[in-house]
Amino acid sequence: MKSVIRNKNRAAKSAGIIGLAALGVLALSAGLWYFLNASPASNTEGLIQKNVAILRGISAGCTDIGGLTYREAEQKLSNITAAGSISITVSGGKTARTLNAADIGAKADTEAVLSAAIGYGHSGSAFENAAAKRQLKKEPLSIPITFKFSVEGVESGLQKAAPEFYREPVLPYAEVSLNDMQLQEFTYHEGADGAEMDVGATAKNILEKLNKGEYHFTAEAVMKTLRPKWTLDFIKKNTKRISTYSTRYRTSTDDEITMNRVFNIQKAADIINTCTILPGEEWSFNGAVGPRTVEAGWKEANGISHGKEFTLQAGGGVCQVSTTLYNALLCGNITVTDRHAHSIPSDYVPKGQDATVDSGGIDLKFRNDTAAPMYILAYTKPDPADVNYMIITVSLYGEPLPDGVTYKPYSRVIDTIEHPDAVYIEDPSIPRGWQLTVVDRRDGWIAETNLEKFVDGHYVDTDYVHTDNYYGNPAEIHIGTGSPSLPVPEGATRVE
Repeated sequence: MKSVIRNKNRAAKSAGIIGLAALGVLALSAGLWYFLNASPASNTEGLIQKNVAILRGISAGCTDIGGLTYREAEQKLSNITAAGSISITVSGGKTARTLNAADIGAKADTEAVLSAAIGYGHSGSAFENAAAKRQLKKEPLSIPITFKFSVEGVESGLQKAAPEFYREPVLPYAEVSLNDMQLQEFTYHEGADGAEMDVGATAKNILEKLNKGEYHFTAEAVMKTLRPKWTLDFIKKNTKRISTYSTRYRTSTDDEITMNRVFNIQKAADIINTCTILPGEEWSFNGAVGPRTVEAGWKEANGISHGKEFTLQAGGGVCQVSTTLYNALLCGNITVTDRHAHSIPSDYVPKGQDATVDSGGIDLKFRNDTAAPMYILAYTKPDPADVNYMIITVSLYGEPLPDGVTYKPYSRVIDTIEHPDAVYIEDPSIPRGWQLTVVDRRDGWIAETNLEKFVDGHYVDTDYVHTDNYYGNPAEIHIGTGSPSLPVPEGATRVE
């Protein structure tokens, strides 16, 4: 009988041990349940309304919030930021950029933490709440702070970083030069692909990791290949001669002013030679050649001054280069955006076909309206027909005109402006009995320029280009009224 009682006591004792063990497991389960499952929003709101205190032993990250109501804990956590908690290194090739929480607009999700905290020990059954409280006495509970982020925020951060990953595609190009025979030569160079970040695809990969609770990691930038907009074959097909034009000018071996003009023409031709104009780009003569000053290496030669006389000017003669280029542009039917006539017609082109330039503002500009790069070739050579002259030639290369199509400028004088023979002005700096012609008499003209189109050498039609007014002027003669002892100016003649 004693043996039976002893066995019953053992059984009861064993049952008690099993029961306590089960209770411990239940308590642990309750802690995990509260940690992993925040209470429903409606229940949380009820706890907030009742001013229920968060159980002691609970912290949000490293911040103790035990014993505080939801609102008190919310105030305590209000200064918590995501700074330093997120570090995403975006890597691509030789480029790497680290984004932090501020870069992607991430914020600490204190609302989720507080909902879980206030619900722990308050949202379950009486048994579960009791088990949760017992678990807290054994081991404090730290609820990790998570972060809120959005697709828009991540993409915004990547957009700011994207320029660092951008690699411009290298366009294939033609390098143009003139050989010893003054013939053009093109050397062709291959292009290369570029790349840019695919912001959407890169953001998707980053968000996958962030949503898993990973806040410190490296993400490969997803890159998109950028092809050059031209192929080398395209460049080769579009380096054909569009048009060409030549003018001639006098040279000399003993006239310094003439040789200065020759020098300036050669210098300007060398500068514009091999210039490249990309599609849609506007080219400026003054922009390419730069200011004409003695300090810049230009020499003094005759240039028009005050619209009626010639004076020595640094860079005198460069207008012949701009005029030759202008006529090449007309022959290529290329869009001229800025052009001005001289006040005195040039003797190297028909009236109405000149193009003056001045580094003080008057310019010659044109725009490349074709789909391919355009190239200027300019060179000078002796005139084989006359040793006293040189020839300047300007040719344009690029997208060729349609097969068989050519253009030719045509100008005609539509009116003549007559002036009195002379205007006389008294001048006390000239001795009495002498006179000096300061400005020669010139007729004025009105010239109209048109552009004729031909196909396979046959005339098709004519387009009006512009009308120019060369106003001319009477002679300006200064009559001496000064002392007879004054020096006689060079070129003065006696008054009869």
